[in-house]
Amino acid sequence: MDLGLWYLQTSKEPWLTEAQQVYTKKLQGFAKFELVALKSPNLARGQQAQKSEVESELILKKLSGKERLILFDEKAWKPKSSVELSQKLVSEFEGAASKFVFVIGGAFGFSDALKAKANLRISLSNLTMNHHVAQLMALEQLYRAFSIWKGLPYHNE
Repeated sequence: MDLGLWYLQTSKEPWLTEAQQVYTKKLQGFAKFELVALKSPNLARGQQAQKSEVESELILKKLSGKERLILFDEKAWKPKSSVELSQKLVSEFEGAASKFVFVIGGAFGFSDALKAKANLRISLSNLTMNHHVAQLMALEQLYRAFSIWKGLPYHNE
């Protein structure tokens, strides 16, 4: 299985880079995992709609069309627990596809065109969070989902 987590990068934080390395190594124990930073265009704060469109177009152009596209989107399905998230992801992983791309959007979300192309949209939380925190949370929850699926002693009920 090929698994990717794509995110729009505006800046780098040393603490996040270290955490990314830790979780990338952990996730590579389950699948061929790749963390992909996409350069977010510099647009003025007043250009939210345009920024969302440009970022979404960047993501659409990078897709091959052969992967299952899963968006982390604050206005999407909210799992009630990590176990529920794991079960949902396992149902995706056990399907016919062998390549999965998870995407964390920019500050202004995804375009309608990208949302329509997604196979699944997941909200990480009801809370609004910094882009870097969302990346770390997504990485940890992906690792937790695999750990639950494979019966590893990581998740506690």
